[in-house]
Amino acid sequence: MADRIDYETVKSNACGRWIGIYSSLGIEVGEEGRYTTCPLCGKKDKFRMDDKGRGLWVCVCGAGDGWKLVQEVQNIGFVAAMELVAPIIGSVEIKELREKKSNFTKEKARKVFEGAFKADRANPVGLYLKNRGIDLCPNTLWYHPAMMDEKQKLPAMVACVTTKAGEVSAMHRTFLTLDGKKANVDPVKKLSPNIVGVKNIKGAAIRLFPPAHKVLGVAEGIETALACYGFHGIPTWATVSAVGMIGWEPPEGIPIKKVFIFGDNDKSFTGQSAAYQLAKKLTVLRKMEVEVLIPDGVGTDWLDELNARKQDLA
Repeated sequence: MADRIDYETVKSNACGRWIGIYSSLGIEVGEEGRYTTCPLCGKKDKFRMDDKGRGLWVCVCGAGDGWKLVQEVQNIGFVAAMELVAPIIGSVEIKELREKKSNFTKEKARKVFEGAFKADRANPVGLYLKNRGIDLCPNTLWYHPAMMDEKQKLPAMVACVTTKAGEVSAMHRTFLTLDGKKANVDPVKKLSPNIVGVKNIKGAAIRLFPPAHKVLGVAEGIETALACYGFHGIPTWATVSAVGMIGWEPPEGIPIKKVFIFGDNDKSFTGQSAAYQLAKKLTVLRKMEVEVLIPDGVGTDWLDELNARKQDLA
């Protein structure tokens, strides 16, 4: 009879070993912090492993820790995942965790905006949005002609991520080509770390439009938020991700009576789950009026819905 597994010990000993565990199980997660093909949904350049000792990962199809990824890849339960990982742990080295220090400072952010221009329809940002089917180009977005990627300088769409208190806490960049296409770099979108030392960044978003008549919408991505404004006429902010949507909080000092939450219709239900988690928080804790809107097509977002409507009207 096999020895009984001490599950608490297995959980503890797995910490710091997830990179080796993934490798031993044949789960390809790529380099830490870099986008690669997702081992679950198979989408290219959508999956990123951040590890932090727990095998943390995120993709458009979901997010979680090492245990969740093993369960979903192997299609097994938690106990079975424990039993699968337990024999591997002894042969896997612990990865020493080091605090990552970013060189993206407040001073660097200031210099970025010194070299940037307000986005308009004639520069690559406007061309990019038009190529995506978006007729809007708000001046809350910026165009930088030579934003530094890891190896080269590229045109980029730049946006500020602002806390609920109104402080700019991070910078979002989308690397482009001069003719308004996504640049061929990995990752094509980057979010800087906290650049100004703001302690409470929970609830932050990219503020694309001012609220109108005490009504505001929230969506995940910039392009989706712009599509929501074009489709519904509701000023919409971008929370950057599903995780950001769950954590979003109404801005301080701006009266908001109703919030429209524009969720993605993900096959994994990630977008829908994030939308309804936020709706519950705002309804229960904030006593706010909330409406959740999800596009009809599975695997679509509101930009897909906007473009589909344009085709129907053509």
